[in-house]
Amino acid sequence: MATLTKNDILAMRKKGYLTDSAIASQAGITRQAIHQLRKKYGLAKVKDRLKDRDREILAMYNSGCLADEIAKARDISISQVYRIISRSK
Repeated sequence: MATLTKNDILAMRKKGYLTDSAIASQAGITRQAIHQLRKKYGLAKVKDRLKDRDREILAMYNSGCLADEIAKARDISISQVYRIISRSK
């Protein structure tokens, strides 16, 4: 079994494999192995990264940016912007 590098894991995340389980399935190894590699390389859980993204989106919205501007800037859908905003209330 070849060990995945930090760049391999980051590349898989960019392709849409966001969870440890999804990356493990794609790489043909266990979720626990991905978890250990992620810890070794100092990579945050996707969930933690999304919390940071959501805080940034809320800050943009609260500063007066429109939802379509936020969506374009963050490369997400307008409906996703509205979901993030409504979850924060």
